[in-house]
Amino acid sequence: MSGMSKAARSARSITSTANTIRSRPMAACGTWRAASFRSIDGLPPWVRDRVLYAAGSDPEPLFEEGMKPEGRQARKMSNAAAGLINSLPDSMSIRCSSHPLTRPMADPQADKAATTADETVKAARVTVRILEQLATHDEMGVTELARETGMNKARAFRYLRTLVALGYAIQFEGSERYARGPKMQALARVIGQSAEEGVVDLARPVLQRLHETFDHTFNLSLVYGDSVTIVETLPGRGLVGIVVQVNQQLPLHSTAAGKLLLADRLERSGDLPCGELERFTPHTILDREALRRDIEDVVRKGWADAPEEVVLGINAVSVPIHDHRGELVAMLTAMDSIQFITREPSQTLVETLRDAAAEVSAALTV
Repeated sequence: MSGMSKAARSARSITSTANTIRSRPMAACGTWRAASFRSIDGLPPWVRDRVLYAAGSDPEPLFEEGMKPEGRQARKMSNAAAGLINSLPDSMSIRCSSHPLTRPMADPQADKAATTADETVKAARVTVRILEQLATHDEMGVTELARETGMNKARAFRYLRTLVALGYAIQFEGSERYARGPKMQALARVIGQSAEEGVVDLARPVLQRLHETFDHTFNLSLVYGDSVTIVETLPGRGLVGIVVQVNQQLPLHSTAAGKLLLADRLERSGDLPCGELERFTPHTILDREALRRDIEDVVRKGWADAPEEVVLGINAVSVPIHDHRGELVAMLTAMDSIQFITREPSQTLVETLRDAAAEVSAALTV
């Protein structure tokens, strides 16, 4: 043994260490490299005694800095070191670096974290692509969406089901077609893009449901500054129907929808807008004090009516729709002959309208 060269003794030491590590469980380990140890605290003594190297410490190093073994001894040393490194199971947290005889060892936790982060980024990108497609199409099928986003149908379907569950997409009943959901419409309202279209899209199925429940004409009106305009209407199903003109401003003091805007302004500013009050029928309110009392009653009730105030024989009941900021943005209105919507509207109609408006308002809130 005493006649051995340092290189030979190092090769034997490495081989012995490799055999020891194979035969004994690794209770603890540290981060190291072949030439020196960065940390020795985690190494058990039986490993430390064999492979420890720190400048100026014993036992002697496996490889000294600048050491250049040659010939057969170098090959033995190289093979022994490679055998030691390659024999360690991947689960051991010994990471080797900075030496030509070593190979980097895998860090399962780091690899798992990197994989998870990469998958999260990919999922986010796919989700954004789907939302972009839904935002720019009235409706899409799974096959079409999969083709546009570069996915297979099964994967596209899974993403769509998640978006439906979250409210960002809707699936048409009895079909495989999908469209923008209420949460996406709400986002459009928040960022101020296509806000009016968003309200109409959200209110349209609610308006349709009201139309199927009652025989009245139902309108959706939008607020534009200090004016109100009907933008969507479903004519009544009675023998004599009522047809209204869309995209025309309504008089505020003599229509149910207009009174809701006046009530909102009264609550906010404490006063009513100035201006001439036009007469449409003998029942149109022209006295400002009488109008104020009527609008204060609207504030108290939370809904408005206008029996024969703009057209003789016609009454209407309106309820407000508010956005995520609590601002008045639209109105749902039921309109019919005074014979069917009397001066004292039925509580069933009023409550059904209020529930419908609350549903649309909730959809406008992110």
